[in-house]
Amino acid sequence: MLSVPQSISVVTAESLSRNAATGLDDFADEIPGLAVFGFGSDRNGIKIRGISSSTTGEPEETVGVYLDDLPITNPGGTNNEFGSSPDLDLFDLARVEVLKGPQGTLYGAGSMGGTIRYITNPPDLERFEGDVRSMVSTTAHGEPSYSGDLMLNAPLVNDALAARLVVSDAHDGGYINNAASFTGYGLGTAGKPEGAAGFNFDNHWTARAELLYKPADSLRIKLWYLNQTYDANDVDGIPVGTGSVGALDQLRSLDYTIPFSQDHLDLYDAVIEYDTPLGLITSSTGYRRRRVLDSFDETTFFRSIVFGPGAPPDALLDLNRYHDFTQELRIASHGGSPFKYVGGVFYSDLEKTYIQDSPYPDINTYLAGAGASPLPQIPALLVLSGQYPDIYQAVIEQNLKQFATYAELSYSFTRWLELTLGGRYFDVRQNYDEKVNPQSVFASPGAFTRLGYSRETGGTPKVTVSAKPNSHTLLYATVAKGFRPGGFNQPVPAIPTCASQLTSLGIDNSAPTFNADTVWSYEVGGKSQLLGNRLQVTGALYHIDWRQIQLEQFLTCGFSFFTNGGAAKINGGEAGLSAAPTRNWRINMSVGYTHAYLAVNAATLGVEGDPLPGIPRFTGSLTTDYQIPLGWAAAFIGGQVTYVSSFNSQINPANPQNDVAGSYGIVNLHGGLTLSSGLTVEAFVKNAADRLAVTGSLYTPFGNSEYVTPPRQIGVSIEKVFE
Repeated sequence: MLSVPQSISVVTAESLSRNAATGLDDFADEIPGLAVFGFGSDRNGIKIRGISSSTTGEPEETVGVYLDDLPITNPGGTNNEFGSSPDLDLFDLARVEVLKGPQGTLYGAGSMGGTIRYITNPPDLERFEGDVRSMVSTTAHGEPSYSGDLMLNAPLVNDALAARLVVSDAHDGGYINNAASFTGYGLGTAGKPEGAAGFNFDNHWTARAELLYKPADSLRIKLWYLNQTYDANDVDGIPVGTGSVGALDQLRSLDYTIPFSQDHLDLYDAVIEYDTPLGLITSSTGYRRRRVLDSFDETTFFRSIVFGPGAPPDALLDLNRYHDFTQELRIASHGGSPFKYVGGVFYSDLEKTYIQDSPYPDINTYLAGAGASPLPQIPALLVLSGQYPDIYQAVIEQNLKQFATYAELSYSFTRWLELTLGGRYFDVRQNYDEKVNPQSVFASPGAFTRLGYSRETGGTPKVTVSAKPNSHTLLYATVAKGFRPGGFNQPVPAIPTCASQLTSLGIDNSAPTFNADTVWSYEVGGKSQLLGNRLQVTGALYHIDWRQIQLEQFLTCGFSFFTNGGAAKINGGEAGLSAAPTRNWRINMSVGYTHAYLAVNAATLGVEGDPLPGIPRFTGSLTTDYQIPLGWAAAFIGGQVTYVSSFNSQINPANPQNDVAGSYGIVNLHGGLTLSSGLTVEAFVKNAADRLAVTGSLYTPFGNSEYVTPPRQIGVSIEKVFE
């Protein structure tokens, strides 16, 4: 990466395999500037360089996520959602790239903190090959986990047509006990008895099929499809203030219902690459279909705010359905000339349906016993069939269209001095239509419907100056802008608890829309290869100004809305070192510092100087691997130590107690043998010290939870590569 004048971290396929990584949170701590706030399986809030305004769910993620050329970032939406970008399976990837800082020129909206790219291995046109892996592990104080992976690559027409198939199936055992009396309408429990251990388990499946056609040396056509499903039972959280942190055997989930999540993802992409004298022309035509169903425990809220302490348990159901078409066409010049360029156009059309439903099957029996009038019964929209009393029922239809054109031009004035100018023009248009069932409990006149339309246009420039004082050193300075589109707020019903809090804020309802927010980033950095490339050193310093932050205001009546408020400043630095002391020994070290804070007061959410949520001040990692040639085999042994300093889970530190998380170190170990036959046997230990630490706290009107590091996991992986 010495030729690239920006801060990029790359996690190789070998590193992912050696560390038994199965998801983003398995390698995030080793990358400076990257923070992952995990709520459980397939629920990661991704932050880069401190750009974070909420740990409960951003209106749109601040980090762009791509699978090859296809964007899969969680799209912009409305308040009261709990969305995140999908956590992709890591088997048979070529690498994972983490691009730091605003990527507003080439990657556009949602990449104002940075971009994560999962790069797959393409089909091989020349040889048949396969890879089979099986993994089994046990979790301290919990249940076993197991997985199986398969890759097959087959040339169908020599040097012209090949296919590649990748399949992964896994079960992650739980380690948090269940204390629930209501099992979320009977879903998500997989037959486990009430009170059983290990309820926060999940099952996930991934299948990826690729077809590569090369009719001529200058033309390549790749078609691929991915299907991924996650069925997660319960969440990786325990109630705040239970005193259970530090006592692994006593970890218990929420007291009343079992939250669950179901995430079904389909991705399609057709990529055409045509090599011309002017440059490589690439067309990517993609389609994404995703369905996410979540449940949340509302029992505490209903008992404290609405019906009293004897009310039966209940849950809120959220369903998001996405249908997203994308088209990108770009051209990139060939190397070898002082003048280089890349430019293109991008279009996306997203149709989204968001449904909230809270059927309450047992409430009328409770009300009858209390001598109160029954609630009306209406057809349930989700999960249940039939008619039930319903607390809140709303359907929101949204359409978001984005058009962008971009270009990045570089000119080398000399062999050591280069100037890069980039820019992107965007046009984002959104339509929004909400309908609330007037018979639901929280419905009220003036909040039955809300129609909206918004349009935002603008540009995101970039300037980079880079210098190579010698053949093994690169220095650079970059100024870049990033942005994130705005969105829509649901109307707040005029029930007394909502109305009184809105009055205290000086408003009678939430604004229908909130606007885009933007960042300006200023970065200087350098990279160097020393001692005959046996030592590589990287470093960067940055300052970020964040304006019109999209901030979420929670109301005690269970609703929330986003506003644009205040500004933030972020100062930080990163350094990395990769060394090869001997031919068989490699060491990688990295450290990161991020000071992200509000620069002005932000209504009731925080005051000047408050740290932004979910962002540790210091992170660090040390990884080492040692190879031992044996002639008939190659042995290897290694380990990793990561450290995350403390951080706040909310902006305002005066909010409820226990919102401080982090301040922990994790030790991972691995070792094994690779035989000349292509068979690898590896043993691994994750969290070897069995360190239980709070990775974040989540505060909502429905209950407060804190999330913990998974306990020690000991496992064995067996992998066979064949040709």
